[in-house]
Parts: sequence; C-alpha cells; structure tokens
Amino acid sequence: CPAVCENEGVELTTHYKGVGETLRQMLPQGADAVAAVPVNVTEKQLLSDVHFEIIHSTLIRMVGSNALSIGQRLRWVVLLADHLEKVNFENLDEQECQGLIKLFEGGLLAEMQQMAEIPAPSARARKLLGQIFYILCQSTIPAGGGISPLKQLGNRLKTLQDMQQMSRLAASLPQLHPDWPQVTMGELEGSTGPLPPEVEAMLERYLVARIAGGLYCGPNFYHYPIVDGLRVLVLGMVTIGWAMRIYARKDGRDELTLSDAHQAVIIVDGNLGYAPALAQGPAALRLSYLKDHLQGLIRQYLPEA
Repeated sequence: CPAVCENEGVELTTHYKGVGETLRQMLPQGADAVAAVPVNVTEKQLLSDVHFEIIHSTLIRMVGSNALSIGQRLRWVVLLADHLEKVNFENLDEQECQGLIKLFEGGLLAEMQQMAEIPAPSARARKLLGQIFYILCQSTIPAGGGISPLKQLGNRLKTLQDMQQMSRLAASLPQLHPDWPQVTMGELEGSTGPLPPEVEAMLERYLVARIAGGLYCGPNFYHYPIVDGLRVLVLGMVTIGWAMRIYARKDGRDELTLSDAHQAVIIVDGNLGYAPALAQGPAALRLSYLKDHLQGLIRQYLPEA
C-alpha cells in the first residue's frame, strides 16, 4: 500500500472511516444491518459483534496514538491480549464492556510504567523465534507446477535445514532472498539503537492499517481468536524489526533507515497474510510458549529511545 510505504497522505483512521461510510451507502435500501461473521476472543469464547466493535475501535485508537513509541504500543497490545483472555464477555452487557475496556485503556499504560526490568528472551524463546522468522521471511514466489515427489521431498528437507539455521545464532543466515548478505545470525542480534522517527512513522501506519482492516483475527486471519491473533501480529512486527537489520548489515550500517523498513514490511507482510504454517498445529505450540516472552522480544528488536 503506497499510503503505508510513503508515509504520506491523511491519517489512516480517516481512510478507515471513509471505507465504513462507503459500505453504508452500498447497503440495500431498508437494510438495518449486515450480519457479522462471529469472532472469538479466545478459542472457546465467542464474542458478540457489539463487544468486538468496542475492542476493535479501542485498538485502532491506541495503536494510532502518537504519544507512544511503536514498541510501547505493541507492549500495550500484548497486555491487552493477556487481560482479554481472563474476561468472561458473556456476562457483560454493552455498557459494562465499554467501561471495562476503557479501564484497560488507561490502566495498562500505568501497568507498563510500573513494570520492573523486562528480562531478555530465553534461549528457547530465541530458538522458536527463529522458526517464526523463517515462516514470515520465506519467498512468497510460488514454485512452478509439475514438481516431482523427489523434488518436493528435497524442498521439505531444505525448509527444515533453513529453519534450523535461523534458530541458531552461530549459523549463517539462509539465503531466502537473493539480496540477503552473507552474515551469521548472531551478527543480526546487536543493538541498532532507537528506531529513527521516519521508521517509527511507517511502522505505525502499517500497524494501524492491519488493525483497522481487521487483519488480526477471525476469517481475515486464519480464524484466529482476537487474543491469539494479536499475539501473532506482534510476532510479525518483531520479525519486521529483525528483518530491517538484514538490510542495514548488507550496507555495512548499524543504524536503520526507511529503506530497510520498506524491504522488511514487503517481505513479512506477504507471508503474514498468506503463510499457511501460521495456522497449523505447531504454530499453537510455539505461540503458547512465546506469548510469555513478547515484551522482551519487542524490547530486543524494536528498541525504544
């Protein structure tokens, strides 16, 4: 989307409202409402469309807040997912839900400020994260038809090898893309300093576009419940933060640029929207472990000033 990549134009929330108005104009005359596709807040708890809209509008407002860095916004999203997981929405009416989410909106900011030092990700978390990096950075160019069973087996073995390499800091970076440099995984772990303002601005617009478009849960995102979908989206943003370093290292730089962000978003977004491995059984096992390390991963790969 050029509006995301170029950091130009009106606020994305304005586009969001404009699309909503267009949809209302397209409704048949006399239609009171459009049937909403059910969305779960957790795997076992269905969410009403009224409750979903309350949560959804709050997410849009918070991720579009210029008062917070992109890392702080993502940390807020992680805390929101953790708290939503504990709520029984079936016992809340619309007014009670609005009050609870409003309480979360400000209360989670206070909780972030009171947090002790965020621990660095564990070795196991980094190993599992390497698998996420592979899934979200693999080439999205489809292979040609008519592949023999032997070739398919070779491709699967190569996938496993590359995934294992991206899980070990001492290993070389797999050449998933022809323009990737010859570096070790460990060389991509060093600090790049705070994100430049122009990079922050682009990542903000990308995050707002995904949240406002509902591309984090339900039928738009592998039928993930809101809680799991938000956590996967955070892992996608962490992967973008990591992938930007690849292009900085390619040019021999320690600092990140807007061009690095362009390349990283293009690679990761293509996979975040279409990679089937995000919705398969092993993904749930990875997510169940990594969800407790998301705060540290955000701090590591999307550092704040």
